[in-house]
Amino acid sequence: MGKLTVFVRLTCKPGKKEEVMRIMAEKCTPYMDESDGYDVFFISNGIENENEIHVLEYFSDGSVYWDNCEADWFLAYKKEIEPLLEKPTEAFRGEPVHAKGYPF
Repeated sequence: MGKLTVFVRLTCKPGKKEEVMRIMAEKCTPYMDESDGYDVFFISNGIENENEIHVLEYFSDGSVYWDNCEADWFLAYKKEIEPLLEKPTEAFRGEPVHAKGYPF
């Protein structure tokens, strides 16, 4: 599979964002930081909505993303954060065509 970008929006219940961030730090960040399949893993706080978390992911091999969607660690993470979210996670996937410093 080719390159893949994923933009994720998590909308947390009021007062639950810090807990979701803690779970992400414990369950996801160590895997992302050590995985060769993640070229970019970027987490930011929403500005327009203080209860949002935005994630940007770039994969030079998009199959890593699809494999992770079924991985035990990821399914356990999703199960833990779902009760803390106001609505289901929104994920937007695309084929990258340009990024400064990344040849496509």
